[in-house]
Amino acid sequence: MSSGATAQSTRTVAGASTPGVRLRLLEPGESAVVLAVFASMSPRSRELRFLSARPRLSDRDLRMLTAVDHRDHVAVVASVPPEHLPIGIGRFVRDQHEPETAEVALAVVDAWQRKGVGTLLMRTLCGRAAEVGVRRLRVVISPDNDVVRHMLTRTPAPVPLVHSDGWTMEYTLALEDVPRPGAHRALSTMRQHQ
Repeated sequence: MSSGATAQSTRTVAGASTPGVRLRLLEPGESAVVLAVFASMSPRSRELRFLSARPRLSDRDLRMLTAVDHRDHVAVVASVPPEHLPIGIGRFVRDQHEPETAEVALAVVDAWQRKGVGTLLMRTLCGRAAEVGVRRLRVVISPDNDVVRHMLTRTPAPVPLVHSDGWTMEYTLALEDVPRPGAHRALSTMRQHQ
């Protein structure tokens, strides 16, 4: 999808545990979606996502989270009909010092956790990352983040733990080991129709 694509461009992705979920790329400066997802996360979910307590997003946080370019900083929004209510955002940001590596983060609203939305977002990000030359995805989580740890054990490729310091755990996923998912194909098709 080009950076000039509209925020209304979406594709429905048929998933066994995520029927009717729609995916699209977050557009630069699209803060309302980021704020809506954040508002629907409990304090605990926010802490697990940001690795610290976050009662609110600062203006700086919001600028950073919406400074997407669809290549080095990619964010995918998951939403559900009929109002296209955002239920999650997955993103990766390319490492400036290791351009073949990007760090991934997922935020899923509490009502949709453990329903496959995070997995759907992760698979879509894997495909997009490979498309733009990223070869490895780094996932840094709290040791208490059982949901993401469980998701990482269910990926089609091994995701080894590469570092743990008691405060965070770092995993790395080699993208050449990951098959192209249907969700990613849907996102690619969406970009081609712009």
